[in-house]
Amino acid sequence: MAISSGRPSQLGDDHAMGGRRSAGCRTAESRHRQTRVCGWPLVRRSRGRTWYAVAMVDPIHPGPRFEARSTGDRVVAPTREVDPLRWGSRFVEVRTRNGPVYREVPLTWEDLFDPQEGDLMVHGTLHGQIIRVVGTMLQHHLESQGRTDVLVCDDVKMLWKDPSVPRVGPDIAVIPDVEDPQRPRDSFDERKEGTGPVFVLEVISKSTSSFDYGEKPGIYRKAGVGECFIVDPRERPWKLEGRRLSQETRRYRKILPDQRGRVFSKTTGLYFSIAADGERLILEDAVTDERLRNFSEEATARKAAELDASREAAARREEAAARREAERRAEQAERRAAELEARLGRQNDERH
Repeated sequence: MAISSGRPSQLGDDHAMGGRRSAGCRTAESRHRQTRVCGWPLVRRSRGRTWYAVAMVDPIHPGPRFEARSTGDRVVAPTREVDPLRWGSRFVEVRTRNGPVYREVPLTWEDLFDPQEGDLMVHGTLHGQIIRVVGTMLQHHLESQGRTDVLVCDDVKMLWKDPSVPRVGPDIAVIPDVEDPQRPRDSFDERKEGTGPVFVLEVISKSTSSFDYGEKPGIYRKAGVGECFIVDPRERPWKLEGRRLSQETRRYRKILPDQRGRVFSKTTGLYFSIAADGERLILEDAVTDERLRNFSEEATARKAAELDASREAAARREEAAARREAERRAEQAERRAAELEARLGRQNDERH
């Protein structure tokens, strides 16, 4: 397949090119296999087809970018505007005459399969809230079960036993049999640690939905992760899906919900479900049917317990005070009775 030169006459004017082209940038016609121009992806191959993207010039101020379609050996004019930072970005060091500077460059689709520390993958506030709440509930539940050897982590890069499996970072991963789970880790190396995730949970983001739904479960399947749960909060009610790895076929099978709409996780011993309002994820202990509490519920319960304890303490103080007062009055009554009896005795003695 011929590589398009990317000249403005074929792909549009300078504005469609996303800005002026700097002198140091190479176009696709300079090298047949050139796939990046000025740090921006130029060619992406997927399922046997080649997709061309117009080269960007200034990674610091990217501006609008347009997506072009491939039809055989020619490139069709851009059809829609695409956010160049839709996958995220990272800062790279660039040497200049005035010394090294850091420039922001966009992440590509391929970068999602091998994220680096410091990559900026921006998500909404709800995405982060779900991860924090669920991760904390899982951690507290496992600790209450005496499982101090379990590591619950989020967005930690996984170095699988099979080096050919892409090294992605699950939104939440549950890893048992970990030596010193409290030790700080930049990544988790299965070969060095001797163990790996048995449960992962992915929260769907608008920008990476195709990657979260399509690519990540396949990666976890190849890595041998026992269960993969997916929560999609983009619509109301939220969507929940659980998949369990079959030992026979080594493929994921969908976990059917029970009559109450709960999806059971064998690896954690918990039921997962969506709340009646459609905007919360509920976790329940499969043995006790007790619902795990989130941040606000824990705080509310703690305040209620503290209030009850203070009320009980006040009641005990009042009871003790009332008991002391009753004892004091009883002593006074006994003393007066004794004084009266002594007076009457003296009077009788005087008469005789």
